[in-house]
Amino acid sequence: MNKKIKTLLLSVFVVAMLCLSGWLLSHELATFSYKDLKKGLADIPRQRILLGIGVTVFSYWILTFYDLLGIRYLGKKLSYPKTLLVSFSSYVLSYNLGMSSLGGTALRFRLYSNWGFGALEVTKLVAFCALSFWGGFFVTCGVGFTWGHFEIPEDFILSLFEIRFVGVVLLLWVLGYLISCGLRKSPLKIRNWSFQLPTLRMACGQFLIGGIDIMLATLVFYILLPEGAPSFSIFLGIFLLAIFAGMISHVPGGMGVFDAVILLFLTPWIDTPDIVGVLLVYRTIYYFLPLALALGLLGIYETIRWSKQAKPLQSHVKNVLPIIVPPLLSMASLVSGAMLLFTGATPSFHGRLAWLENVFPLSVIEFSHFAGSLVGVLLLFLARGIYRQIDSAYVFSMILFLVGAVMAFTKGEFGAGGVLVFLALVLWPCRHHFYRQASLFAQPLSLKWLLTYIVIIGTSLWLVSFSYKHVQYSNELWWQFALNGDASRSLRAIVGAGILMGLLILARMVAPVKAKPDPVTPEELQEIEAIVAASSVTKANLALLGDKSFLMSPSRKSFIMYAVEGGSWIAMGDPVGDVSEFEELVWTFRELSDQHNDRAAFYGISTEHLPLYLDAGFSLTKIGEEAVVPLVGFSLEGPKRKGLRQTVSRLERDGCSFEFIPCAQALNMMPQLKQISDEWLGDKNSSEKGFSLGFFSEEYLRHYDFAVVKVNAEIVAFTNIWKSGNHEELSIDLMRFTKNSPSGCMEYLFINLLLWGAENGYRSFSLGAAPLAGLDDHPLAPMWSRIGAQIYEHGEHFYNFRGLRAYKEKFSPDWRPRYLATIGGLRVPQVLTHIATLVAGGWKEMLFR
Repeated sequence: MNKKIKTLLLSVFVVAMLCLSGWLLSHELATFSYKDLKKGLADIPRQRILLGIGVTVFSYWILTFYDLLGIRYLGKKLSYPKTLLVSFSSYVLSYNLGMSSLGGTALRFRLYSNWGFGALEVTKLVAFCALSFWGGFFVTCGVGFTWGHFEIPEDFILSLFEIRFVGVVLLLWVLGYLISCGLRKSPLKIRNWSFQLPTLRMACGQFLIGGIDIMLATLVFYILLPEGAPSFSIFLGIFLLAIFAGMISHVPGGMGVFDAVILLFLTPWIDTPDIVGVLLVYRTIYYFLPLALALGLLGIYETIRWSKQAKPLQSHVKNVLPIIVPPLLSMASLVSGAMLLFTGATPSFHGRLAWLENVFPLSVIEFSHFAGSLVGVLLLFLARGIYRQIDSAYVFSMILFLVGAVMAFTKGEFGAGGVLVFLALVLWPCRHHFYRQASLFAQPLSLKWLLTYIVIIGTSLWLVSFSYKHVQYSNELWWQFALNGDASRSLRAIVGAGILMGLLILARMVAPVKAKPDPVTPEELQEIEAIVAASSVTKANLALLGDKSFLMSPSRKSFIMYAVEGGSWIAMGDPVGDVSEFEELVWTFRELSDQHNDRAAFYGISTEHLPLYLDAGFSLTKIGEEAVVPLVGFSLEGPKRKGLRQTVSRLERDGCSFEFIPCAQALNMMPQLKQISDEWLGDKNSSEKGFSLGFFSEEYLRHYDFAVVKVNAEIVAFTNIWKSGNHEELSIDLMRFTKNSPSGCMEYLFINLLLWGAENGYRSFSLGAAPLAGLDDHPLAPMWSRIGAQIYEHGEHFYNFRGLRAYKEKFSPDWRPRYLATIGGLRVPQVLTHIATLVAGGWKEMLFR
């Protein structure tokens, strides 16, 4: 609830900043017309635009040094082409989307993780790059705010003294950071975080790169300014103030906020229409052209990716494209939708319309104007589906790009039409990236997306009001159809677009929420049993316990088993079944929990499918390691197995024997096995567990073969055997023995079962997990890892953590990490509590049994 309140408050703040910026822009533009803005845009010399593009290219090249220096800080090595790829892609997304889930940080994490960087290393690298930018920004702001020359407008919220004070504070921070880097050798700790500071030389390099980055971005804008602009030193302070205001507003790209500050400060030197023209060209050069370049390179690669010429390149980017494609194309859909709405809200090019009148009747031109805005709304709505890689979003986007291009051409917007054709060509070869079978209306409509839609529609409405403020409103405007009737066309288009967007939002909000699954039917249980029998993972057998719900894939070939406890939807392990359906299941499971105002989690997942959870927005926490004994060539020969041989010899001298019992025969022995199980529970003063552990139930145990230990023909210990498909893995579940059984009888059972598995062609044997084993207690490790490591080290009085691992170490297993995937790392204790409650069978059992 606290997180939702914070999100709501932040959203309200962002909306307030947008409204304030909109009011300031309207106030500054009150005495100007749309024609004045067009003239200001047209007056910018082409030579300056080309020079600005050249400086932008150099600026984006400088951005690669953030990552190069960060990689050097980590002591790692990475080829420059890969560094260039991650830097360019990340900054294109960050500059266009701001600090959003689609932005550069998530992309950096995925790319660097694919290239062998650990999660902690990527986190440190991202933090280093961010600190480099902010350090350079603070240096330039500190100098500019402290010694720069300003003429503070009356409408601005800060006085000159306050700006100077901010500058001094920033310089003091820079000085403190440099002194710390020069003098402090031990890791710096801030609350629960600790990190090693870079050397003084590297810190100076951070600030140098950050400062050059800011200066080049400023230079691009300054080059575009007309005659009469202030000196570069004065403009630098203005530009820094605008960036600062845009960043604290949390608006993606500082849209509106940055522009309002620039307008406020530059109007004493430059006419407002000229400033607006420069702002539009600057955003096109510095933001949208790099985005278009990234899309173009993507389209070229996808077109030739199967040709021989592309094979050398495929080895570098084949694992990268699935990470880059969704956010890039999603951003393209969002921008193209806004473009169609904005062109529909502003006057057309009358010279082109006069030419088009000779080709098309007026009705076609009118229809194109209205339909183009509706296509724009649909592209906005599809942007979320494209990011989610939904197949229907690809199909509809492809159609809408082409339809939108036709509408743009037939209403005289040739530039917009060309952009849409370009996007269709980029999207066309990317079909294989869109494989998820899901409904577009089944996606949760987050507050961020809702606000994005409202802001774009609101901006379009403001454009109509500004462009036609000289036209007096009357009811007749709705029904005027004429070649020069721009106001009527734009009015109809924006109202139609607003109604369509409202209907789409309403349809999503009133869509029926998926109910929690009903109990499993006998027919469904048969399907689940078949999937479990074919699975290569023995943990899939937990699906047969009868204490879980199931989320089945549409093909009925895969499922997620889960239980709900205290607002947490907890899946047991990875999805089971057809691997190609796992990603869709993970997303659907998260959506299902979100629709019930709960949070999803996956417990005990393997490293094999970690990217699926990262893509779906989960945070990962290591919770222990699983012991897996390789069975190929397993025997008791050799000095390493001496202890196991001695155990077998000792137990057999005591009269113990091992026996494998098929499930059909075991059914007749259930009363005897139940008696042993009850005796074991009573001796342990415990109750049956569940969820991640099996319990004694004839309905459950009827599926399995058993291994038993006998003394003088009497069963003293038993376990049920889990088998995977294709003889991949063998494991056990229940481990029960009588109080009179010989010491070491379960170890004797394990040894013989390992030998049995090796003889029958199984490749590995899972001894189960060792909780909290393998967690890092390094000062730079995550907080939960360090807490878990301390519990593992010093928690022997309430659970034998170290003893359990030592016991399993006798069998020389491979240790495989296991993780908990949660929405937000701070929810880990709460989710672990819910898991403990599920395993124990209730909170009372968890506390007292």
